[in-house]
Amino acid sequence: MSPVLISGIVIALFVFMASPSKGQDESWLFRKKLDIPIIRMQEPSSLQKEVEYDAIYSYIQKNFRNINPKEAQEIATLVVTHALSYDLDPKLLAALIAQESRFKKNAISVTGAKGLGQIKDFNFKTLQIENPFDINQNIKGTAKYLKSMMTSWEEKFSKLTTEKNEKLLEENEKKTLSLALASYFKGYTGVHKDKGIFDTATKKYIANIWKHYDAIKAMKPEKPALMIDNVIDAELEPGLPETNPALSQ
Repeated sequence: MSPVLISGIVIALFVFMASPSKGQDESWLFRKKLDIPIIRMQEPSSLQKEVEYDAIYSYIQKNFRNINPKEAQEIATLVVTHALSYDLDPKLLAALIAQESRFKKNAISVTGAKGLGQIKDFNFKTLQIENPFDINQNIKGTAKYLKSMMTSWEEKFSKLTTEKNEKLLEENEKKTLSLALASYFKGYTGVHKDKGIFDTATKKYIANIWKHYDAIKAMKPEKPALMIDNVIDAELEPGLPETNPALSQ
């Protein structure tokens, strides 16, 4: 056999082995059942928007006393506005922000993530963020990024699911949400590479978001307080989760 022919065979084998297989096993997506709520958004009424706002505002004021009332009102308003514009549950977006930054608009993590949603610099252009410490820009970017993670996993499940029964669709919705939150934390590629097997930090991150979510949902809202002069720091109530340990301030 000539050296040229041997070289050709070696190159062909290398290309075949390096190329992604069309029949790549994605069965891991359907293995694990999750005990988390299904969130299906409907067009909210003005009253429902007020209820969402009041719950989020009250949660911030009750548990994060270092956030002044005016900022809490702005954050709550924009969380509801941008969550609904991206077809997200406002309570979920608020819970994610609580976990990421404790609602501190100027928060910077030790890895350089910035603002309420702890967004990295390399995502600013895609998310149309010029100032990561601007409350409106950061919350909108956070909502957009979370929605993009959800859409990526929804599309993957849609392509792989041929059986369209209600029970399977509900289970896929739960997995989509869990995988989206994990992807927000460690990136879509990282989650896919690990085949949905979450490490301890990711499991804790997701669990803490659901604790925040349940706490917001259980709030008995009060109308926004008037501005006050002296605002004191306060720790989270017992039973509420710790927030992002990577925050440097």
